[in-house]
Amino acid sequence: MRRQVALYALGGGGRCRPRALSHLMIAMRSESRLTTAPVLVLAVLGAVGVITLISWMARLYLPYSLDYGPIQLALVSARAAAGIPLYRDFRAPPWLPVTYGPIAPWLVSHLSQLFGHGVTAALAAGRAIVIASALGVALLVFALARLNGASTASAAIVGLAFMLSPITRVHGAEYRVDFLALAFNFFGLFLFELEFSSAAILFFAAAFFTKQGQFYGVAAALLTLCSLRRFRRALALGAAWLALIAGVLAVLTASIPWFWLNSFSVLAPFFDPAAPLSFLAHEIPRHGAILILAAVALWRRPWHLASWLFIAALLENFASGLRWGSGPYYLLPTFAAAAILSATTLDAIFEWSAALPAIGQAAVGFFAALAFCSGFLFEAAHTRMKLDFALVPIGSSEAAVDPAALTALGRMQGPIVVTRPDYLLVDQRPNVEWLEALILGPMVRNGKFDDRALLDSIQQREIAAFVMDSQGLDRSYRGRRVYWPGLRKAIRDNYQQLDGAKAIVLVPKPHPAE
Repeated sequence: MRRQVALYALGGGGRCRPRALSHLMIAMRSESRLTTAPVLVLAVLGAVGVITLISWMARLYLPYSLDYGPIQLALVSARAAAGIPLYRDFRAPPWLPVTYGPIAPWLVSHLSQLFGHGVTAALAAGRAIVIASALGVALLVFALARLNGASTASAAIVGLAFMLSPITRVHGAEYRVDFLALAFNFFGLFLFELEFSSAAILFFAAAFFTKQGQFYGVAAALLTLCSLRRFRRALALGAAWLALIAGVLAVLTASIPWFWLNSFSVLAPFFDPAAPLSFLAHEIPRHGAILILAAVALWRRPWHLASWLFIAALLENFASGLRWGSGPYYLLPTFAAAAILSATTLDAIFEWSAALPAIGQAAVGFFAALAFCSGFLFEAAHTRMKLDFALVPIGSSEAAVDPAALTALGRMQGPIVVTRPDYLLVDQRPNVEWLEALILGPMVRNGKFDDRALLDSIQQREIAAFVMDSQGLDRSYRGRRVYWPGLRKAIRDNYQQLDGAKAIVLVPKPHPAE
């Protein structure tokens, strides 16, 4: 009966009609009484979800992050809030590109005043937006699972399961653009399922201008239409999306001189073919329950929007992960799509367990809840980072620089070049400048950045100090040096470790005459 009502809500052929919401309400009322297994899973995941949300909220003003990206993005957002143009020629100091679309920094620059001032406020505002986006995505996972035929209980469970997946718990309160882009794409798909295609295109475009290369939302919609042999509508939808993207790009490029340089020219031409496989190998053991259920749903067929979404997201995430500098969180859309897809398999398990006695149903519920929680428990057991009360990794609480170094740096009036992001939260003077070597290095090697002015200022010892992370000039990412040879040599020849400082703070060497 449940499957028949769900198919009616979908219009019988897997496509939702304009009155799908009212149909879904009928479907919800028509579902049979919940059995012990889904109730137990919902109770456990709901409790852990509340604890996770409290953990995220407690991290709003945390003075450090898991890696470089969030604080760097907070810096550009804080500068935009102060009236400094978001996109500028970063080939001159400060060497700080904005490698994403304008939507997330613009939102944060306008909301940061609610959280204080400076980089710390921008970081807190960015984290608040990401938390809201993560919760929104969890709700959209529920809604899309319902629209694709799952019961209310199973749809709610997979929504919570995505929220509690390790990739979400770790990055769900870090200021990145990925969750906001994911929310835009999934809301676009929700509107597409309700046959509001024109509105859906706007949100697919918003995802693209939040993070470039976000094609999986519109791709899933087009694949779904093609699978239904609605080729004319697919062509119209794809053409409208391309026209909107091209038009907005033309306006931004014409009105903002350095938009194209920041958003597209900076993207590293270095490729790391092993990276996507490495990220998958890292994440699969942590998301095994969702992936197994999703694989069963793909095998059982028929394929619908969630199936095509999973395929499109996996291919797009894999391709974007080939670029050097990518990270495991690039796979967020893949695991969100897998969560949607897994709901129908979960329904089959619960329907099978309904024939068991109460103790058997409780056992099924217990093991299902344990399976969904096993990922973050595995992550907590294997991470080297500090954990909070909710077993969420929060990085190192070690001070950015020791008090002696901080005092010495505070007396300096000349340019202080920083490649350690958490220092930006303790020293926000105008003379503190960020150097994004991860972007500039590949540009130097490909002739897109002339580093002679930078090297000359180093050789002339015009920079008062360099503040670096624990790896110093030997910092690397996935086996590749971040600092290019000319920069390393210039700094080593002209700078030395600050006396008495425990952190890596490099100051000019005395001139021979001294």
